[in-house]
Amino acid sequence: MDKLRTFELEHTEHQAILLVEGVQDALFCEAVFEHLRLPDKVQIVEAGGRSNIPTSLINIARSRRVRTNSLLRLGILQDADQSAESSRTEVVDALRNADLPAPVESIASWNGDVPVVSVFIAPGNHTQGSMEDLCLGSLAEAKVQCLDEHIECVSQNEADLKPHLVSKVKVALHLATEPAFRKYDGNLSTEVRDNLRPGIPIGLAARYRIWDWSHPEFKPIQSFLRRLAAV
Repeated sequence: MDKLRTFELEHTEHQAILLVEGVQDALFCEAVFEHLRLPDKVQIVEAGGRSNIPTSLINIARSRRVRTNSLLRLGILQDADQSAESSRTEVVDALRNADLPAPVESIASWNGDVPVVSVFIAPGNHTQGSMEDLCLGSLAEAKVQCLDEHIECVSQNEADLKPHLVSKVKVALHLATEPAFRKYDGNLSTEVRDNLRPGIPIGLAARYRIWDWSHPEFKPIQSFLRRLAAV
């Protein structure tokens, strides 16, 4: 995965780009591609934050790969947050501003031209939430109930827990008690261990195969990524 710079856009043989918000989204998708046995089929690029996605799309649109039609497919992955519809509208507006095909639903192209553009709004295209909510949806009901009870207890004790951080905290709590994750802890670098905080772990957890890729919750994003890889 790469930060979005002109060099990475111009010096690659990939026919597809996946643009994501941040590094953990990139790590997560990289792990999914590995699970699907599709490594190196798609160049994963992190925008450096949701607010940078519009500028990143402009840079992609101006790249030689688009001008020469060598970029065949472009995917954008963004969190729904409070509204899947608003998030999709945000991405569509950014695509139009960059003079790229803007999908009404999930896929679009200009009269069959390239790149074909697809958009996935996490967690499931039609609901509010984030990549963390996608991961939480794969957990057993009993585990989710425990996490909910903990959050409720913390909230009742007047902890300053912002609504948009609830899912991130739940994921962090789950990973802190996940045996399969703990067994790797001693082998992690200091840099990685220092990053094990709310909002960070989903990609690392994916890399260490914590999430159950066979769970139905992951089927939509797997289909999206498989289509982006053109298989």
